[in-house]
Amino acid sequence: MNKVRPTGLTVNQAKRVLMVVLEHERVDMSDTAWWIEEPFRGGDDLYPGYRTFSLVYSHPKNAMSFTHGHYAVNVLTGDVWVANGCKRISFPALSALQQGISSRTGKHRPSARVARDDFGY
Repeated sequence: MNKVRPTGLTVNQAKRVLMVVLEHERVDMSDTAWWIEEPFRGGDDLYPGYRTFSLVYSHPKNAMSFTHGHYAVNVLTGDVWVANGCKRISFPALSALQQGISSRTGKHRPSARVARDDFGY
């Protein structure tokens, strides 16, 4: 993430951060039934400062799609939350990635309480 601008992550960079999380959670994104739904136009107003994504699974036999989860990635810190469950995700490889992002933006992960306030929880 050495191309992170001081203004924060682009949509594609935020998606790559989410991919690190999904790999850690053992979601097999090489399975074409899984995909990440891009943020809806104007949808980032829901959680200011975050890019929001949905993880979707399309069942190959019955043509039904299921939303597996909603994720929010902070554009200035790389902080990742399961938005619909208000769960902050943390593990060593993600923390290292977040430190690199923070060094480029000059911002640091907010406390869990402050971040929950951003989500309205």
